[in-house]
Amino acid sequence: MIFKLLSTFWPFIRTSGGAFLPQETLQYKAKMTQATTAAPAEGNVLKNSLGQAMTWARSGAGVYTCTAAAACFVVANTVCRITSEAASGAANTRVFSYVVTSTTVVTVSIADAATPTAADSGNFYIEIDTPYLGVSA
Repeated sequence: MIFKLLSTFWPFIRTSGGAFLPQETLQYKAKMTQATTAAPAEGNVLKNSLGQAMTWARSGAGVYTCTAAAACFVVANTVCRITSEAASGAANTRVFSYVVTSTTVVTVSIADAATPTAADSGNFYIEIDTPYLGVSA
């Protein structure tokens, strides 16, 4: 009875044993730096509750992969927010897109809105949110 009442106020999920747990979002937030043909580097990791180390690589101009050490992304439910850090007073002309490629990889693409062609970014901020669906033993 109490679980039924609580579920009207908060979203709940069930564990395999039938117990209720509040749904939690795991996050990775980082300020990235990238120059010329180098892979992006984590300038400052603001939060990483995913429990996995992230490795960044550059696949080509304006295309980067963020690879987790183990599965942690829910492909259909992972959301990214990416913003460019333009120089003071400069116009921000970068357009960002992402694809959750697998449970371990998020691919980020960056284009210059003015041309529009793939472009390496310089500094950017990324936030990855994915639901916590597991139960630790």
